[in-house]
Amino acid sequence: MNIECVQEKLKESIGYMERIANKHMTLPVLSCLLFDASQKNSLTIKATNLDLGIEITLPVKTTETGIVAVPAATLNSFLINSMSDDRGVILETNQGNLKISTARNSSLIKTQSHEDFPSIPKVTSENTFSMNAGDFVKGLKSVWYSSSVSSIKPELSSVYIYCDGEFVVFVATDSFRLAEKKVKIKKSKDFGQILIPFKNIPDIVKVLESINDEVEVTLDKNQISFTYKCLYLVSMVID
Repeated sequence: MNIECVQEKLKESIGYMERIANKHMTLPVLSCLLFDASQKNSLTIKATNLDLGIEITLPVKTTETGIVAVPAATLNSFLINSMSDDRGVILETNQGNLKISTARNSSLIKTQSHEDFPSIPKVTSENTFSMNAGDFVKGLKSVWYSSSVSSIKPELSSVYIYCDGEFVVFVATDSFRLAEKKVKIKKSKDFGQILIPFKNIPDIVKVLESINDEVEVTLDKNQISFTYKCLYLVSMVID
């Protein structure tokens, strides 16, 4: 792989993903970001912890295609500390390492086998609706503190979302306290009921609060996804 991309966009994308990529003792590849440059002039960056997955596609200049899995924490640390003023960055693989080069700095990061990286599910259900990302974030932030932090009862360690006429209702409770927030939407649609796990809420909020537009929300029995331009975010839901 040998590609050149804009440093600012790369840094922003990895900032969203670094928290999702966690340290996993039995599956170390989950602490990595997958850089998929198999398509000409396109780089898709992926991260997942099996409960939550994200993909962001960036335009790049491709010299050589390829796929590589890079430790997220190491990569993010380099981007924060060494690339403050450089506009372009070159990523190239060499003998199991990823070389990151800018006009002022370069670094070599050891990679892992990308073949063990799990696939991120695509939600293809027809149960789809659009909602302003800011309104969705407002609903989650208004109630999620009332969710139970214990996973003994998964339905209580979640945020419950349903449609009530022209409102989307967000509810959370730990059985001792309850919070409810109604958010009015332009186009109402009865999409059923959703239970999003409490532990996924902070990362969903972090990604969606940067979007000042409507996102497409798709859900089925097992997952909910958010799509906006070149960004795709998917979370498991509780039955």
